[in-house]
Amino acid sequence: MVTWTSVKDSLPTKDGKYLVFIPTSGEPFTKIIWYDLDSGWSLSFDYWIGAITHWIPLPGSPVVI
Repeated sequence: MVTWTSVKDSLPTKDGKYLVFIPTSGEPFTKIIWYDLDSGWSLSFDYWIGAITHWIPLPGSPVVI
């Protein structure tokens, strides 16, 4: 089982899409965003980048027969 990783503990070790958790004063939310080893998280609103507390790798695609 894959568990959420705190950004305080570590960041992804390879480029790719990740599911991130962002707590807010209202409803917390999750979002799929790109992580680049050279530039970090890629979000359209920079103020959310500092708000990311946890991340998790995306699961593999389903097998379609």
